Amino acid sequence: MLPQGIRTMGLLAALCITAAPFSAQAQSAYPSRPIDVIVPYGPGGSTDVSTRLFADFVKNKHQVIINVINKPGGATVPANLEIYKAKPDGYTLFADNTSSNVTLEIVVKDLPFKVMDRTFIAAHSASPYIITTPADSPYKTLKDLFDDLKKSPDQFTYVSAGALANHDVIFRQAAAALDVDPLKAKPIVVSGAAQSAVVTAQGSVKMGGGTIASQLTAIKSGTIRALAIAGNERWSDLPDVPTTSELGFPSVVFDQWNGLSGPPKLPPEVVKTLEGYIQEMVKDPGVIAQLKTTGAWARYVGSEELRNQVQATGVEMRKLWK
Repeated sequence: MLPQGIRTMGLLAALCITAAPFSAQAQSAYPSRPIDVIVPYGPGGSTDVSTRLFADFVKNKHQVIINVINKPGGATVPANLEIYKAKPDGYTLFADNTSSNVTLEIVVKDLPFKVMDRTFIAAHSASPYIITTPADSPYKTLKDLFDDLKKSPDQFTYVSAGALANHDVIFRQAAAALDVDPLKAKPIVVSGAAQSAVVTAQGSVKMGGGTIASQLTAIKSGTIRALAIAGNERWSDLPDVPTTSELGFPSVVFDQWNGLSGPPKLPPEVVKTLEGYIQEMVKDPGVIAQLKTTGAWARYVGSEELRNQVQATGVEMRKLWK
């Protein structure tokens, strides 16, 4: 018979070996509690709405609670900082989009983080941009508008966010395609895409625009005229509005993607779980229909591809703002 001490040590070792699989299983059970997703904008915008659709879908499909927390202001920098300071466990995520990552490095001096250090998880939707003009303007086509920009850039006005946002990107792409100095034109700064429709209807700018959701009511009421979708695909509710690609301006293209990112060094298994949720979401007919009412397409882009896409966007933006 073994001495008592040895028998006790053996029993403890056996218990540890038996418990090890259960411990590992418990640690890998993600998610096991509610997830916070920080939205760097106020309620009601496309990023906020699409994030809430994601939260509702995951709750209904997987019984996982996702808290959507709006923290607007500061050009998204304060909300970004919370993600960089968060523990990389998958319980604090960021509602990311085109304007809240790599473009910040161009317009924000002394940015307190490196954009590409974050973990890009996946995109779930995209909101196409539509170029507009006042309903009573002489511009009947995109060519008419761009001909005027080419001829008299110093008399040309366009809506701007005052920084690097979709309005400014589209205008700079147009100026580059026409070989026009963008600094000769006059930006009319607006607080958001909804105000863009207002100032365009008032005739305060020659070139207006915004996401389709923000402009659709004004287009259908006849106060502004839609000239082109800045992309490769027409919008089904505006079947007669051509795309910039169709009209010979394939470089004037800008969709606002919405999706999720997380803190640096987010574990691969967490990313895989969240990617799976988003893949399911974009295939759900109910979600697809709801996204359409917000002027967005359901569009999945996985973690690695999204990261590459963001890097490519950064290269393009730096060329436009050189």
